[in-house]
Amino acid sequence: MKLSVIFLLVMLTLPLFAVSAEPNVFHMYGSVPAGRNFPSILATSNIPYDKNFTELTEAQRSLVRANYEGLAAADVPPYPAQGVEQILEPLSKAHPTLLGRGKMLALAMVSAQGKVTEVKIYYTPNKHVSEIISAALFKTEFTPGTCAGVPCAMEYLFEQDLQGAG
Repeated sequence: MKLSVIFLLVMLTLPLFAVSAEPNVFHMYGSVPAGRNFPSILATSNIPYDKNFTELTEAQRSLVRANYEGLAAADVPPYPAQGVEQILEPLSKAHPTLLGRGKMLALAMVSAQGKVTEVKIYYTPNKHVSEIISAALFKTEFTPGTCAGVPCAMEYLFEQDLQGAG
């Protein structure tokens, strides 16, 4: 009886010491729609849009690394040198009627010099978004991935849930 009371007390106090495991949510904002005083949300992510890979927290870097199966502990995936914001910025300036809602998935091959050499689009809200993101990926400067401490060619996964014109 005494043991079950202690167990119950411990279980009841656990929530008092629990730390929220819910990750932060970051927003990329689009233009200000007509009739509003605030911008629409273009996209949301658990990774900040304005940070490069080294500026991310360890937890955020782990989220990025989770997309790379078989990546050795010492290896680093390619990442936009100025953050993902650089890729989404052209969408934020596009006319709202060109934007769509939905998943965007693209793979960009990043060379050992940090240049995108190829882009493949797998999911897209529409062809306009594909064209804008593809062009933005080609223009984006990347910190190249590393393999055994040496810069190497590697794919960069660009995946976003776009919110559209809002």
